[in-house]
Amino acid sequence: MRNSESHDRLVSEFAELVNSENSQFSLSSAAFLIAKENNPGLQTELYEQELSRLGSGLVEAIRLDTLRYNARRIIRSMSVFLFRECGFVPDLEFPDDPLNIYLDTMLDRKSGVAISLTLLYCELGRRAGLDIRPVGLPGNMICRFYPTVAEHDLEQEASEILIDPYAAGKNIRRQDAHILIRNRFGGRIQLEDHYFDPLEPRQFMQRLLRLLKTIYLQRGDEEHAALIIDFLVAMYPWDLDEMRDRGMLRAKTDDANEAIGDLEPYLRYRPQARDVGTIREIVLSLKEHVQLENDSAMLD
Repeated sequence: MRNSESHDRLVSEFAELVNSENSQFSLSSAAFLIAKENNPGLQTELYEQELSRLGSGLVEAIRLDTLRYNARRIIRSMSVFLFRECGFVPDLEFPDDPLNIYLDTMLDRKSGVAISLTLLYCELGRRAGLDIRPVGLPGNMICRFYPTVAEHDLEQEASEILIDPYAAGKNIRRQDAHILIRNRFGGRIQLEDHYFDPLEPRQFMQRLLRLLKTIYLQRGDEEHAALIIDFLVAMYPWDLDEMRDRGMLRAKTDDANEAIGDLEPYLRYRPQARDVGTIREIVLSLKEHVQLENDSAMLD
């Protein structure tokens, strides 16, 4: 599971984007870099052109320059344009297909899951001059619209505008969001106000990458999972949990030294972790393996 030079360059480019001083980087730019891992021949400029085309179509659909600014009308117009005219749909049959998350294949197939449809919704809103941001509910993703008009000019009921792209852009209330959470987790999670705070771009990309990682692990595709963790560690170099997970995956291959490099910091800085005994045994075994290989090389 040794990384290729092209993969390392891709991760480096991703790190430069998401760790730059501009914390409000384009979600689509970061998403296309991740998509290149799955599709090395991806022609990003063609998909950026498609997003621009969709953005222009959205501007025409909402007609801000000719109609009075009405937040609910804008949301209705966006929903009609994206989900009826353009034909984007949620993938209800295969929601755990990783291709639903990569932005290029989602645009090609016009189907996605909550997080990728939210990305599309926010990105096209931005291109149309609308302040629409992702909201990360537990186990789900929706959008929040911030109208650029004075509060007293809005309808009273539209003071907080939440949208569910997975439900064809339906305008929902907090009570509806609570139902989404309850349907996923039962009564184990209570609704908290901070759930409705918008995610920063880095937080959004972390959610997207962790979902990809989880899907690949569930499918038994450990190689892809490890590659996705590289992007996560590029964002947060001292995320010990991700380093541990990558180290465990590397330990199953011939990357013993790389695995040790991931697992030893976890032992050093998480001495009270429940799995520290297991991790320590794995590190000792890996070091013995490396020593045997070195001894064998010396004899040769």
